[in-house]
Amino acid sequence: GSSTVLFSATDRTFKDLEPYDNQISYAVEDYGSSTTEAILYVQAQSACTPDQTPFLTSFSPSKMDCFWNDNSHAGCKVKLQANLSAADVSTFRIQTADGYGASCALTRNAFPNCLDSCKSIPPSELDCLPDLSASDIGKSMVYCYTAVATYPSGTSIGKSCYSKPICFRYNILGRSPVFQSPSPSFLGPGNVKYPACLGAPLGLNLVASDSDPAESVRIFVDDVSPGAGSFFSDLPGSASSCGQFGAYKATRVGDNMHQIVARTLSNASLDSSINASVSPNVSFSGTSASQTIVFNLDVRDGNVVLFDNETSAGFTRRSLILNDKRTICAHAYDNTRFRYHRWANREYEQLYFHNLGSYVTTQCWDIVMQAPPVFVTSPDGCKPTKQGKTITYSCTPFTEPSMFEYDFTAAAHVRAKLDIPVGFQVVLTLTAMDPNPEDRVEILFLDNPGLPVSNVMVERSTCVAPPSTSACSACTSKCHSSCNVAQRRLMWTPANADMGRTFKLCALAKDDSTMCAGRIPDASSQGWSGERYCVELRAVQLRFRWTGSLVDWMVKSAAPLQAFVGCTLSLDLIPALDLADYSATGSVAWENATANMVEVQTAQSGQTSSFYFRPMRGSEGRLVTACFAVGSDSLSFSSRGICREDGNRNCNSDADCGAGRCSDVCINIQVDKCRYCVKKDNVLGELLGNFGLKTNWMRIWTLNADSRQQLGTFCEDYLDCERSSTDSSEVISDRSLLARSAAPWDKVVVWVGTQYSAESGETARQVSCKFRTAFKDLQSMNPDLPLSSLDFSFPSRSSVCIPSCSVGPTPEERALMGC
Repeated sequence: GSSTVLFSATDRTFKDLEPYDNQISYAVEDYGSSTTEAILYVQAQSACTPDQTPFLTSFSPSKMDCFWNDNSHAGCKVKLQANLSAADVSTFRIQTADGYGASCALTRNAFPNCLDSCKSIPPSELDCLPDLSASDIGKSMVYCYTAVATYPSGTSIGKSCYSKPICFRYNILGRSPVFQSPSPSFLGPGNVKYPACLGAPLGLNLVASDSDPAESVRIFVDDVSPGAGSFFSDLPGSASSCGQFGAYKATRVGDNMHQIVARTLSNASLDSSINASVSPNVSFSGTSASQTIVFNLDVRDGNVVLFDNETSAGFTRRSLILNDKRTICAHAYDNTRFRYHRWANREYEQLYFHNLGSYVTTQCWDIVMQAPPVFVTSPDGCKPTKQGKTITYSCTPFTEPSMFEYDFTAAAHVRAKLDIPVGFQVVLTLTAMDPNPEDRVEILFLDNPGLPVSNVMVERSTCVAPPSTSACSACTSKCHSSCNVAQRRLMWTPANADMGRTFKLCALAKDDSTMCAGRIPDASSQGWSGERYCVELRAVQLRFRWTGSLVDWMVKSAAPLQAFVGCTLSLDLIPALDLADYSATGSVAWENATANMVEVQTAQSGQTSSFYFRPMRGSEGRLVTACFAVGSDSLSFSSRGICREDGNRNCNSDADCGAGRCSDVCINIQVDKCRYCVKKDNVLGELLGNFGLKTNWMRIWTLNADSRQQLGTFCEDYLDCERSSTDSSEVISDRSLLARSAAPWDKVVVWVGTQYSAESGETARQVSCKFRTAFKDLQSMNPDLPLSSLDFSFPSRSSVCIPSCSVGPTPEERALMGC
């Protein structure tokens, strides 16, 4: 008879098929619920008993995927078995059901041992699919198979009996695009690490192609990192414990570069059907597409790397700080959906990759920031400590204005200039740190320009152990691992032969990372050579300031210091070292103070040198110049000059004084005539006995019957005699008493004669006759004048000491003198 069957179908709609602004979220209505595929089987023969009806068994899944270009149909062959209980069957076969593809059958006669006697067909493969082409991509072909037993016409049945059919769905698949670039080392499952190297373009060049004929390809790259921000954003990142980074500012260049969000359809909210149009920002290329991700890791932009210019507890200054990695995924799509207008790729789990039924290959990378090691220092730029004769820099010193600039050039600019006194040892510790905690760092000294040739010792580069506590959990680049910080020490003691010479030392910080090999000139399979650091060590004389009473008097007046026979002049000279906490000191010596009848003594106490000047009888009227020098054999230095314009610093030449002048450290001492220094309790005894003067008490009293201020006999504070200049009492108040003085001074200066200023051309004879003074007494009181005869002619305004109330010449002498 005839039957009428009514079928109804409902389309399962997609919700949020297209994401918005990188929000990858999809939902399918009733997705995941069970479905039923119904096959209507109309059995017209009623004369077939169960024994006469074949039974068909399948050993294959009901759904199979077949690649269009594999005409062997290796993945789409079905394995079936047929069984029959009845006998006397003329033919027994497995064939395609009516209406399901071309005629295709498997009979028992295909098995030689079976022939017409077999009541079963053993499990066998059957391939009934036709040859496929690319136009079949995305199609679903349904084939049903049935087992047919045909009985001879002379039997009670005389017809064919059919088994219930078994149907299979064949999904005809295409091939997904594949990435030919980057290199295979950067392709693979999961997130592959891809380095962003400081100073080099990212170099992520993507090329994808599709081997299915006439299909087009597009590449879309997006940032899938967790949290806020995007690798392709121009907005700066939020401040963190690492610092305030600028925007990454990566860009897409090449095919499909204008697709910046995941949306593909023009307006999915209105039309997300299989015929929906593509967004104008989405473009397909030919069978191959290429796109380059442009990004530069640059200190100056501050996009991903910062300069640690801030003082942070537990960390060093100048260290590089890198931003966190970013995860980006590149999707290579073909255009099967838009070409064939069907959902070709039936892997619904691929919805995450936004294929919308097209074929896609996805590759993800972790963009990891990479930078070489740099030399780091303390927050204050590494100030030295000094102890004894050792100057220690416990970290990398920086003294030049360019401290906050990195130097990755071969020129290796000088970052510090250090003056090292000859005889002192400098201990220089260089420290380098890598912002990638997994890297190992070492410090190398460069052969050019090399090291000082003598008195130098260099230790090996060593790893700095991490601190017991770490504050780097939120900032990886501040992490201190087992060896991403290295130190190397150099010790040098300049000798006398090095005085004035400058030695340039250059070091290189190098890590063991090979991630940037071939992309940076200094990065290779042996590691990455990072920052170069140069320091200039200049061997100099020890610098100090001249201090003490001697310098005070030099500054106070240029006039000679006044000295008296019988008194001691004492002065202190202290070389105040710039390196004040050194225990080593220099000694100070007199020079050129060798005039006749002068005694000089020195005494040293710590850094203070005391000098004692004692003029003897016979030195009256003489001008003595004394010069001084500071020297030390242990410190290998000497100095005899002073820069008065530069705070009384020591010097050896004008070049040491800047704009000033280097002058000798000298003083002039004038030994007075006619005034003598005597003990207060034995005035006459000392004048007569010690100094051999012809005088008496009455004469002394006559000359000193006035105050010290009026007489000018008070002493300056460098002399060991009565210093009061304001006392108005007479020095000798009567013929028997000496004025009382304040302790502790037991000496007093008294006049023993009268000073006379000789006129030009006046002779010794004339002066002797004028003052009724014996010529030999005149000679005794003026040892500085060459009074060899009475005819000696005094220079103009010569100072002559006239003995007071001399007994005068005898008549015979007067006759000889012609008075």
